[in-house]
Amino acid sequence: MFNVLDAIEQHERVCVFLDELDKAFGPDDSGSWTKSVLNEVFALLDRQLPIEEFARYQNKVTKNSKAEHTGIDPNRLWIIGCGTWQDLTGPQKTSKTIGFHGGDQSPTTTDIVAQVRKSRAIPVELLARFHAEPMLLTYPAPDEIPELMAAYGLDRLASEAGVNLASVKIDFSLGGMRIFEALAADLMLTIQRNKIARQP
Repeated sequence: MFNVLDAIEQHERVCVFLDELDKAFGPDDSGSWTKSVLNEVFALLDRQLPIEEFARYQNKVTKNSKAEHTGIDPNRLWIIGCGTWQDLTGPQKTSKTIGFHGGDQSPTTTDIVAQVRKSRAIPVELLARFHAEPMLLTYPAPDEIPELMAAYGLDRLASEAGVNLASVKIDFSLGGMRIFEALAADLMLTIQRNKIARQP
């Protein structure tokens, strides 16, 4: 919170990106640590910032009891929340799938909002704190996949394993970007098997 307040004091606009918000609302959200995190998140979303405590802390650090911290305007704060809530769309819902949305690649914003609210996958107490419209990201796009594979070193592994990556079908709804880790493991096992097969 103090880092956020420090940034607000120094900049005209501050954007806080809260990633993996879905993990704060998982099946094990009753623990004391999780509750503490949720309280912090909700306080931030509600702009309940500890400005007075921050001012006292700053004055103690600078040893200047008369310093004023009047440059903190909570309206300078923009917040983006992100999470991988599963199965917001489609007739089947299962807790076993993880990863990116694998259905219709061009749903309208109205459809997304309706599906999110109907699925109740995102808790109402969280959804109500965001005033902008939710967006459904359908990453990665088909033309981005070869570049991502190259960045992960999969093209080099595939070449060594004798596998044509263009023929490999990837379902990102089964594991998100972690699907690349599974593919890398498969390719390394293929390379190892090929080495063993070549031995006399």
